[in-house]
Amino acid sequence: MYNILYLSDSVNLWGARRSLLDLFKNIDRKKFSISVVCGKEGPLTDKLKKEGIDYMIIPLPLWRKSKNIPLIPSSIFSLVRLIKKKNINIIHCNSHGVNPYGVIAGKFTNAKVICHLRDIITLDKIKKYFINYSDKIITISNFQRKIFTNYPKLKEKIYLIYNGIDVSFFNRCKKTEILDFKRRFNIKENDFLVGCVGQISSLKGQEYLIKAMPLVLKEIPNVKFLLCGNVRRERDKGKIEHLAEQLNVKKSVIFLGWQEDLPIVYSSLDILAFPTLKEAFGRVAVEAMACEVPVIATKVGGVPEVVEDGKTGILIDSEEHIQLADAIIRLLNDSKMRKNMGEEGRKRVKENFNIMKVVNDVENIYDALLS
Repeated sequence: MYNILYLSDSVNLWGARRSLLDLFKNIDRKKFSISVVCGKEGPLTDKLKKEGIDYMIIPLPLWRKSKNIPLIPSSIFSLVRLIKKKNINIIHCNSHGVNPYGVIAGKFTNAKVICHLRDIITLDKIKKYFINYSDKIITISNFQRKIFTNYPKLKEKIYLIYNGIDVSFFNRCKKTEILDFKRRFNIKENDFLVGCVGQISSLKGQEYLIKAMPLVLKEIPNVKFLLCGNVRRERDKGKIEHLAEQLNVKKSVIFLGWQEDLPIVYSSLDILAFPTLKEAFGRVAVEAMACEVPVIATKVGGVPEVVEDGKTGILIDSEEHIQLADAIIRLLNDSKMRKNMGEEGRKRVKENFNIMKVVNDVENIYDALLS
């Protein structure tokens, strides 16, 4: 039995933490004993409790903030003590932000360190966050991996592992369930539904979907638009609602907030709009594709590695609401294209983004470090 310690400063249930939970649910628990350190209590620790996964709270202050410098030594000392007590073999950092804690604690304890990059990073962060001192580095897209071009010595450490999902959970729901869902929100059976799923943030580009709405509604009046997700930052609160009011489309928009039952949300959509401005991978697109929903997405970051343009969806330029509107109109007017793209999307997810492939690849990295 080998002991793995995971570090996570964030405790929200956005993509990186959901991907971590998927790993926990499927990893070989007879071979690997898992523990988690979180920076505080929150939705993630609630899930860990529910799953019976051992976790501890150790503050993990943001590394590059000068005000946090006096707090960091105490956190590192607590980590070192925990690692020795639990005889940890590998420290798996679930973001570059916690990697310095893992690297320093690893030096004091001889535990191996994995840096799992979940976001797009800039070149300067490789040294600032001690990524180059990690024993292994996991990137979730080729786009993300390209940042290491100027670090040829790190080539042997870097592994590409796309995020994966449970394809038995993200499955298309029955027609009766979809109709029930639509009735709950006063959506007529013959209304089209275009949705955007994810945290409400300027980086996720929901404003471009709102701007596209008047153009879409002019051509196809029986369209409803669904936004599923919570506002990420205080500064973003109310902005999308205000824009929808300004453009006189608010009556066509359903603000759903965050939903636990995502398969029914995706299954109810005719199209997923994913107008993100910055993305290392694009988990939301994968989830929608698994539910046989075509995706209109921006060709940024790792997204083109997920969505095949013309096959599982349509790729557009970022910050282009006219392109987005044109793509929505084109797809809504072609039911055969939507159906074909949905079916191809499901196939692509099963072949490339299955959680069991992720688990197998991660376990192989563990084995390589421990051999």
